[in-house]
Amino acid sequence: MIKEVIKTIYYNGGRGGEIMKCQCDFCGKEFERFYKKVPPKQFHNYICFNEWNIKNNEGNKFDRLYKQKTNEGYIRIYMPDFTFTNKDGWILEHTYVVSKKIGRKLYPYEVVHHKKGIKDDNRLKELELTPKGEHNTQVQKVYQENIKLKEKIKELELLLVCKV
Repeated sequence: MIKEVIKTIYYNGGRGGEIMKCQCDFCGKEFERFYKKVPPKQFHNYICFNEWNIKNNEGNKFDRLYKQKTNEGYIRIYMPDFTFTNKDGWILEHTYVVSKKIGRKLYPYEVVHHKKGIKDDNRLKELELTPKGEHNTQVQKVYQENIKLKEKIKELELLLVCKV
């Protein structure tokens, strides 16, 4: 939320932008920022921006700067100020959501499991913290069940073709 314009900056004979006093739309902290064009929401850092996005389940046109889909189908978020990120400042969103809930970094033997297997569904109710060995067992069971279901579909398709 914009509170007031502190200073208007001009350069090359034209209007450049304005330094504005703002209030973070997530945590309420006051800060000053330079804007050429004012975005609809103001956040004082990436953590507040990503927290707001997760809480409101809203995507916007700025999302692609701070969220990316990995080749494996997981969502990673850019949070350079957060302590549990990799060296480039990125963290997998499901890891972030669970570590935020439990209030600590995940141990090396822990893994976050997507209950329904949908890798980009990072709502807390769809995530489960499990030991690595148990997670592999769960994933293997789903994989085996998937193979059996595919075989059953093929059998039913053959039966359907034979009847016609």
